[in-house]
Amino acid sequence: MPAHLRFGGGLGFSNEKMINILIITHEDFGATLLKTARNIIGEQQFSAAVSIKSNEDPKSVEIRLEKIIKAFNIENGLLILLDLVGGTPSVVCTSLLKKFNNKIEILSGVNLYMVMSAFTHRQKLTLLELKEKVLSDAKASIMDLKGNFFRA
Repeated sequence: MPAHLRFGGGLGFSNEKMINILIITHEDFGATLLKTARNIIGEQQFSAAVSIKSNEDPKSVEIRLEKIIKAFNIENGLLILLDLVGGTPSVVCTSLLKKFNNKIEILSGVNLYMVMSAFTHRQKLTLLELKEKVLSDAKASIMDLKGNFFRA
């Protein structure tokens, strides 16, 4: 398997009611997030990280991502977590929304807390509920530690 793509188990098999998670980032950031989340909460099936190299053509990235999405059983949905708005991953995913409209949701600003939240809640929630939960958890996880814990 190419180094830029790291699938969890179960790709292409039934995933009952579990929502798939796909992390798409510049370079290997997403693969590192996925590995770290798995180290903390355990192996996660129906998940993958895709690394976009700085010299990749957006059209070839779109073709590659479309193949990956089709390899998942997305009947229950696919939550895509991106590193930032405006980069190649987000531009390409915007065009993929047209093809997989009601089966995918996309959030940007991925961090470790978002990945862990997605893994923790993806069997209990619908795709839209999961998107909202991960977004809410992401906002709650960003804080001023000094201001919150070391007040005079």
